Amino acid sequence: MTKSELKLFEKKVINSHKRVTLKKLYSYLKKQPQIDKEAAFLKVFNTPYTSKKDAIFRNELRLLNRELELFIVEQAWKKGLSINSDETQLNLIKLYLERKEFNLFEQTWKKLYKKSKEEGLFSLKVKLIELFFSYKTTSSEIDMDVYCAIKLLLEEAMEATVAQMQVDYKELELKHAYIQRNLYVLNGHKYDFHRAKTYYRVVNPVPNDDMIALMEYNIQSYFLDGLEKIRVLQKALKQAELLEEQHPKLRASIPMMKMTIGLEYFLLKEHSKADVIYVSALKNVAVLHPAQKSMVYFNYISNLVCLGDYQRAIEWYENSGEDWKDSPLVTYRVGWVLCWAYIMIGDYEKPMDILLEHNIQQRPENDFIYARVLLTILYYSRGELELAEREAYNIIQNDRYKLAKEVAFIQYSKLIYQHLRAAYIADKDKRRTKLQEIQKELDKMYETKLTYTSTMLHRWLTKQNEQVAAKKII
Repeated sequence: MTKSELKLFEKKVINSHKRVTLKKLYSYLKKQPQIDKEAAFLKVFNTPYTSKKDAIFRNELRLLNRELELFIVEQAWKKGLSINSDETQLNLIKLYLERKEFNLFEQTWKKLYKKSKEEGLFSLKVKLIELFFSYKTTSSEIDMDVYCAIKLLLEEAMEATVAQMQVDYKELELKHAYIQRNLYVLNGHKYDFHRAKTYYRVVNPVPNDDMIALMEYNIQSYFLDGLEKIRVLQKALKQAELLEEQHPKLRASIPMMKMTIGLEYFLLKEHSKADVIYVSALKNVAVLHPAQKSMVYFNYISNLVCLGDYQRAIEWYENSGEDWKDSPLVTYRVGWVLCWAYIMIGDYEKPMDILLEHNIQQRPENDFIYARVLLTILYYSRGELELAEREAYNIIQNDRYKLAKEVAFIQYSKLIYQHLRAAYIADKDKRRTKLQEIQKELDKMYETKLTYTSTMLHRWLTKQNEQVAAKKII
C-alpha cells in the first residue's frame, strides 16, 4: 500500500475500530514489518507468547488482513464510481425498488433500458428485465396487458442472453486460437493445431450475429496463412468498418487488422503491398494503446528496412512520438532493426552505439545470440575481420555446450564463419565453389525463415558472397 493509502486506512478504519488488539497489532507492524512473534504478541496482548496461544495471534493477523483487503477493494471501487456509469445506475434502480420508490424506479429503468437496446449491452439488458419482472410480479395487480408485456420482455431477455453468450464464447475461442497459433510457431510449425470443439448451435437469428461473423473471421485467420489468410482478414476488415459506427470499440481493432494483413504480405515478401497497408493503419494509431502502437510501429519499420527504404526508416523513427518507446522490449528490438538500416547505408558507428546501449547479456537467449550476430556483422563491416571471425566462432562454440533456443541464428553464424574462412582461399575457383555452397544453404534458410532478420541476413551475406567471389583474396 502507498503512504497515502496507509494514512487513509488509519483514519477511516484503524482509528475508529472497536477492537483494541487490532489497533495495537497494526501499530506494531507499521514500525516492525518483519514479525517477531513473541515481541508482537506481548505488545498486542500484554502477556507472554506460548505455542498454545499461537491460534489467537494468527486470528488477529487474519482479522487485520481482512480489514486491509476490504479497504483496498473499497478504494478501487470508489475510484471507478460514477453516477453516470451503468453499474451505478443499476444499483440505484435496485435501491429504488427495495425502498418502493416506484416512480423513480420506472423513470431510471426506462432510460437505462433504452441505452441497453441502443448500444447492444446485452448483459445489462437481461439484468434490467429481471428487475422489471420482480417489480411487476410483486407490486402490480394480475393483469392481462401487464403479463403480456412481461412475456415479450422475457423473450427479449432470452435473446439477449444468447447474444451475450455468443460474444463470451467467441472471445474464448479467439484466445484459444491465438494460443494454438503461438504453439504452432514455437514448435517450428510442427504443432498440429485445430479449432476447438463447438459446444452450442444457434437456431434463430440473434441481434449480434453480424458481430459474431466478424469474430468468426478473426478466429479462422489464426488457422490460415498467406493469401488465404489475407482474404479472410479482408472480409473481417470490411465487416468491422461496416459495424464501426454502431460499435465504437471496433475503432481500435481496425488498424490492428490492417497490421495483420500487412504482416502477412510481409511474410510473402510482398513488401510494397505491406507498406501500403501499414501506411493506412498508421492513420488510425491514435486510438491504440501504447503497447499496440509498438506492435504496429515495429512491424512497419521492419517492413521499411526489408523494402530497402533505409533512410525513410531512420527518419520515421527519429520523428515518431515517445509514448510507445517506454518498453525496453520495444526499444532494443526496434533499435536492432535500425542497425540494419544504418549498416546497409554504410554507417557502422551509429549501429554499434545502438547495439551496445543495452546490456545484451540480459536479453533472452535467442535475442542475445541475434545481438551477437549483429555484432559480428558490424566487426566485418568495419574491417575488423579477426574480431568478426572470433565472435562467429564463439557463438558456434557456445552452441556445442548447451541447447540453444534459436537455432536459426546459430546457423547464420556458421554461414558467416564459413564465409570468412572461404575468403582466405587463394584459388579463385575453389573459393567461388565454397561460396556457392554457402549461398545455396543461405537461400534455403531464407525460404523457410520469413522474418525481417532472415531477409536482412540473406541480403547482407549474399552481397558479401558476391563481392568476395569477385576478388582475388581479402
